[in-house]
Amino acid sequence: MAFQLRRASAVFLACAVLAFGGVCGWAAGGTPDGDEPLDPAARAERYAALFETVWLSVYQRYVGAGVERVDWFAVRGVYKPRVTGARDDEEAYRYLEEMVALLEDPLTFVRSPAEAAALRSPEEDASRYSGVGILLRQFPDGSAVVAGVFDRSPAARGGVRKGERIVAVDGEPAAGKSLDEVAGKIQGPVGSQVALTLADPWGAERTVTLRRAEIQVRAEVVSERLPGGIGYLSIPHFNAGTAAQVLSHLRRLYRMNGLIIDLRGLDPGASLTDFARIAGLFTEEDLGGIFLSGGVFPLRPDREWQGGTGAFGVPPPTRLDYWEKPIAIIVDGSVARSQYAMALVTGLAGSGKAVVVGRGVEPSPLVATGQWVEELPGGGLLAIAASKLVSLTDGRVIDGLAVDVEVPLDARYVEAWYRGSDLDVEAAREALAARLGRGRAE
Repeated sequence: MAFQLRRASAVFLACAVLAFGGVCGWAAGGTPDGDEPLDPAARAERYAALFETVWLSVYQRYVGAGVERVDWFAVRGVYKPRVTGARDDEEAYRYLEEMVALLEDPLTFVRSPAEAAALRSPEEDASRYSGVGILLRQFPDGSAVVAGVFDRSPAARGGVRKGERIVAVDGEPAAGKSLDEVAGKIQGPVGSQVALTLADPWGAERTVTLRRAEIQVRAEVVSERLPGGIGYLSIPHFNAGTAAQVLSHLRRLYRMNGLIIDLRGLDPGASLTDFARIAGLFTEEDLGGIFLSGGVFPLRPDREWQGGTGAFGVPPPTRLDYWEKPIAIIVDGSVARSQYAMALVTGLAGSGKAVVVGRGVEPSPLVATGQWVEELPGGGLLAIAASKLVSLTDGRVIDGLAVDVEVPLDARYVEAWYRGSDLDVEAAREALAARLGRGRAE
């Protein structure tokens, strides 16, 4: 029997579980206070409740590819006795992990309390860190390249340039390391020193010693007037308050003949209200739908902005604020993490309002998939692929992104960075010039 997406009504849980929220008392393998082991009957009852929590959440929420090949009721018959009869937490979670892994979905998994604790980290202020003030990007050859240098940072004062490759950190080679590993080596206590060995695009190396400082990160909307009557608008995220920033910047570009929207390095965090308002500045057409187990919910642009812009002091949009001129959207792999970004790009491109420039995204179950994360009794973790972006015209799942103008991350791209130019922006300008019938953009 195929796994059906419908809500069960006959199964009741021993306690209520909320995503990212608290859970009822739990002491798997012990008393609620954890002082003494539970008797076998009480242990079986608690593991049965744990099983029901996981099984029912997947049954009610999961929308991934495993829905077509896994008989979830048959799975229940096999794994409920195993989990209920487990001798301890380790065994119970081993069976739960094994059960959910049958879906073969990288966004759907169970983690034991110990594994979940290792994943959790203390609350940190993401807008501040201790380092030298550079942004890194990993290129296809595995190298970590400086993608940006913060103004007035230790890196800026030390002459670090965009387009330089990180060869070594404190003498330790960066080759073969992930971007997170390289960044982790560069960061450190405020006031401490770090030696960076850098190479320019032609291989000439140098070493600079920088003193780490507190770096404040401001991910804000940026706009610029480019030659040829082209406006440039960089949107770093769709978080609360972004819509007012976008509207304010868009008004500065009112007289431009074409617009570049830069979504590179996009943060996946988002506010549906702000996304809908931003989308409404560029289109009034639905931008696909979010498919949940309960149905498909259209992503409708908001052109009314009911309630205004609050404390931001930006007047709501009028008819004159709606952008009707040609658009070029610059994308990279970061858009794949955001259903809203994918909806905006595919929607504007599909309607002919925009040309897409940069690097596309190969089809994958990880693309534009929303994840439900739930804390389990006792501190475990359950993650579920719970939503997909779909087309409202033909119902297909949008799991990839093709570009109209491909700009490869190659040696020429790095050389352009080093010289102070940007091949993505140049390609976008050329695409807009072609749409405007002006030939080459100057």
